[in-house]
Amino acid sequence: MRFAAFVPPQARRPVPVVWYLSGLTCTEENFTVKAGAQRIAAELGLLLIVPDTSPRGDGVPGDPAGSYDFGLGAGFYVDATQEPWSRNYRMASYVEHELPGLVGSELPADVARQSIMGHSMGGARSPHHRAAQPRSLCIGVGFFADLLTDELPVGPEGAEWISRQQQGDLAKIRRLCTAG
Repeated sequence: MRFAAFVPPQARRPVPVVWYLSGLTCTEENFTVKAGAQRIAAELGLLLIVPDTSPRGDGVPGDPAGSYDFGLGAGFYVDATQEPWSRNYRMASYVEHELPGLVGSELPADVARQSIMGHSMGGARSPHHRAAQPRSLCIGVGFFADLLTDELPVGPEGAEWISRQQQGDLAKIRRLCTAG
């Protein structure tokens, strides 16, 4: 798996970490190249970590039909449960355990001060990863801001736009964020 890391100049000591989860079809380069976040991260002394959205390379199965929204570029930050994808698509485990362990041991990361955010597919999953790691992602979570309101958006067909799991994650985050 690939990821991008920006280490700010003041990182002679551990610095806070901001995790960024990209959207559908993106790589770790989209945010790092297009957002210009490194300048702000340098000013604020933040370590930026941006994982790729899915495994890639020879031998990694994609969608047999070639669809953009399944397989390569579309790991949805979850662990696949069916073959042949379950061998490679372990994105939840990677984002919640493997990559944080690597970052914590190899980079000047203050693992007690972390935050997670994302856009599109990554924005939709960042609340789940925040809820799964309440102690390690203790600063907060950034994603679609309107999701923290009491009224959830409704899609064009009238179906709720957000899954029941995400609703539960948001309720847990509200409790964590409002607890004294």
